[in-house]
Amino acid sequence: MTSHSAEREIRTAVLRLEKRDSAPSVLVGYASTFDQPYSVERVQETIDRRAFNRTLVEQPDVFALIGHDQSRVIARTKNGTLSLLPDEVGLRVEISQVDTTESRDAFALVESGTIDSMSFGFSVVDQKFENRDGVVHRKIMDVNLYEVSLVAFPANPAATLSKRARDLAECAVLNRRSIRLPVAPIYKGTK
Repeated sequence: MTSHSAEREIRTAVLRLEKRDSAPSVLVGYASTFDQPYSVERVQETIDRRAFNRTLVEQPDVFALIGHDQSRVIARTKNGTLSLLPDEVGLRVEISQVDTTESRDAFALVESGTIDSMSFGFSVVDQKFENRDGVVHRKIMDVNLYEVSLVAFPANPAATLSKRARDLAECAVLNRRSIRLPVAPIYKGTK
């Protein structure tokens, strides 16, 4: 069962400060891990290891934020202060410090251990639903990536399956058929 959704969603993962001998410190973490199921509102969800490939090839201007707050920008891909690289674990994120209060504060919060989690904001382009042993499984196959964020809570209450996606999951499983929605427009940022 495959379907498309354009609603923005977020998920959480782990973050740390990496101090380097001959270079400035960077924040390093995973905005997402691949092929590791987790529960979101009674649905077992998995991010496919190819979920970010298309969007990263298209090189959108992705932002690094604090708490998904668009007024608290600490880095972005356009200026090279944010690097995104899928590897064997997940979507690896590296954030270089810039000379702003928000950036300095973000590095201090991570270094002190006050914040140690990451999240990402995205919309689903392609997903599959299955019912296995009475449990709905959602595999996210392709996303539009908008932002990565430093967050206080690894189990962020906002990291929920949207009502639209939940309805699609129930419909796909009950009807044993594929649901296709129009593909969301690609977020390119300003170039």
